[in-house]
This record gives sequence, C-alpha cells and structure tokens, in this order.
Amino acid sequence: MTREADRTTSCRPDDAGRLETPRDAHALLPHGAPFSLVDQIVGILPDGGFSRSIVRAENPLLDEFGELAREALPEYAAQTAAALDSLKRGGRVSPGFLVEVVDSVFSGAAREGSVIEAETRVEYEFERWRGIRFRVAADGKPVAEGLLKICIFD
Repeated sequence: MTREADRTTSCRPDDAGRLETPRDAHALLPHGAPFSLVDQIVGILPDGGFSRSIVRAENPLLDEFGELAREALPEYAAQTAAALDSLKRGGRVSPGFLVEVVDSVFSGAAREGSVIEAETRVEYEFERWRGIRFRVAADGKPVAEGLLKICIFD
C-alpha cells in the first residue's frame, strides 16, 4: 500500500515552536504496512531525532526463526529520518529512497518482539540528497551505526 506523496498529518508546534512527542510515525512515512517499520518519533532535535519501534511478527524482514535481517537495522534509521523530514515539513510526506549505507558497524541483532530505538542526525544536505549519521539499539543494546545516503523528493 502506497501513501499519497502530499498526504499530511496534524503537526502543529506548541507556543515555544516545539513539536510534541511522541508522534505516530506511520502517517509520516511514504509507504504503508507491512513495510512501515517505525512506530513513533519520540524526540526531535534541530538536526535529527529519535524513534521507537517494536519488531512485529508481520515484519517482512524477519526470517523463519524470528531473527531480523541485519540489513533492516539501517532501514529503521532511514524511516526515522523520513518521518522527521515529514514533521519538519508540517506533516507533508515526500517520497524518497535509501541510496547507500556506508561506514557501518553491526554489533548485535534483533528479533521479533525487540524494541528498536533509532537516532538520526543530518550530517549534510545537498539539494535532494542527505547524509544521515545513525545509531540503532535493540532492547537497549547498540546493534548498528553508520552513515546513510538518502534522497528525498519534494
């Protein structure tokens, strides 16, 4: 299921200009179930933010033993960056894609039921292109970090 690129969600700042968290991330992503992996945006920073998700049984990146594919860990970070981008655009969802994962270290694993926490920070922006530094933890333990190269269309 694909969401319309111009779909919006209510993202109004408080009196101090801050966006309230947590926020449902599913309405902020350009694709739907089962590939909408990030559940909530739980923190927003000027250059990034934080998400929290639960690895559910319907996750297409789980193997037959309930282990999450290692490649899924940067995808949680990419979706976190996409949801944060949508929030910063007032809730307007823009399509995009993960181009490359570089300088990455994988130090653990996740499985069905794990709580995934992702932190992202924009390292650079050039037109549609962004470099996103990421860290991902599963059940409170670091499992991946590196740099994402993503493209977001307006």
